[in-house]
Amino acid sequence: MSSQLQAAIKHGNRIRLWGVESILAAPTPGERADVIVRLLKVCEQLQQLGNYNTLLSLFGGLNHAAVGRLKKSFSSLPKSANKVGYNLRIQLRVPSDWAECAAVAGQPGRSADTS
Repeated sequence: MSSQLQAAIKHGNRIRLWGVESILAAPTPGERADVIVRLLKVCEQLQQLGNYNTLLSLFGGLNHAAVGRLKKSFSSLPKSANKVGYNLRIQLRVPSDWAECAAVAGQPGRSADTS
């Protein structure tokens, strides 16, 4: 594996873990909810900037198992933050097949067999 690819992976992992650590470092569910809201706002800005590598890394941190178990924190989120999280989850999910990929890209679907 090239050193540039290794560096990119290491950087993405650091961003993801920074997000997780930022949330888990807050002592109360309300404070953790505030951190989640701020990170979601950063995700929105990254999406607007087209910085998808950092967006996926940070959003991966928000979806980390340790963060996902914070039920009280997520129940403290305002509806607007839940909507942002939901929209990001929909937009960043991996399409399951070629036709869905084409639909997401705004291209007409075509068969994988082009012969």
